[in-house]
Amino acid sequence: MRNEPASIKIELLSNAGYKLRGYDTASAMTITGVSGVAVPVRWTDARNGNSSATEALQTLPKTGEVMLRAHLTAGAKLYAINLVSCDGDH
Repeated sequence: MRNEPASIKIELLSNAGYKLRGYDTASAMTITGVSGVAVPVRWTDARNGNSSATEALQTLPKTGEVMLRAHLTAGAKLYAINLVSCDGDH
């Protein structure tokens, strides 16, 4: 049995529950080895390996209505998510 570290991936879904291209689980960068607050969530464009979400932001629904789905493994804990609007990559 392989011991995998605790990890979290966050994906964005449309308000109807459909995966948003570029923000799905496959594109979500794994968060591991972090304990604390203000941990940034990032997605990688699987087509070109670009970790910048600037271009992909254009694909989000214009209404700004999305759902979040958190994927936790190996005892990872997630207590809250705080959404903060920002410009560009932060």
